[in-house]
Amino acid sequence: MSYDYFSQLKEYVRENYIVTEFNEKKITRTVGDILGFIVNAEVKKLYETYEEFKLSWYDRQNKYVGYLNFVGYDRLTSEHEILVEIMNECYDVDSDEIEIVNDIQHWYPVILFGNGDAFCLDSRNGTIVFYEHEVFEGEKNLHGLTIAVSLNDLFEKWSKIHFADYYYWDEIVNDEGIDISNMGI
Repeated sequence: MSYDYFSQLKEYVRENYIVTEFNEKKITRTVGDILGFIVNAEVKKLYETYEEFKLSWYDRQNKYVGYLNFVGYDRLTSEHEILVEIMNECYDVDSDEIEIVNDIQHWYPVILFGNGDAFCLDSRNGTIVFYEHEVFEGEKNLHGLTIAVSLNDLFEKWSKIHFADYYYWDEIVNDEGIDISNMGI
């Protein structure tokens, strides 16, 4: 029996925080891989069990702590298509970097955030990268920041910090993604 990250998160958040949004839709399906990448039993269980899992939580002082909107197996392609559509609407041929187009054509959102950011699976190499919704606005952004080396790595490491959301993800990652050793955990 594999570990269920979302059941554990739900219990932890309800005991320690204020839940501001929760929605869960469970299904039963069999999944072999995710977009061609092999996943461990725990991650496989997420994709075989949850069509949707959305949770937002605040601390007791009403300060935002986390928001997780899991993209279920059946939505991976449609969320990718939405990302490509946004890119097509916002990309400026004259001023934006062509690398943005090359990246987004291969990125599949696996976690969505309320502000438009996302963690994406890069279909070229299986890494999890950060999509910043402001990538086309020309300011410093975290476009392409490596969050994890794989889906397995994402859920294993992120679960250790209870799926908290960070404003500056670049402050808690290294070349291999989320750096648990740098967080005092």
